[in-house]
Amino acid sequence: MGKLKSITPLYPETGFWVSVGSIFDISGDYFSANISKSGKEADYKALKFDAKKIGDDMKKIVKKELLELL
Repeated sequence: MGKLKSITPLYPETGFWVSVGSIFDISGDYFSANISKSGKEADYKALKFDAKKIGDDMKKIVKKELLELL
């Protein structure tokens, strides 16, 4: 199994130096969250993200299986 990646689109992916910089964040707005206007919109965004991730995984599996058949 490969390296695990972020499973939620709520916060941006960060690196080491961004994480170190967040230590000095006095104002509290260093990271921006994915804000939705309503609960329904948040659910829609989450379901859409999940469906895309599942589709991406399915493509990888099918491609791998097809390559093994050849």
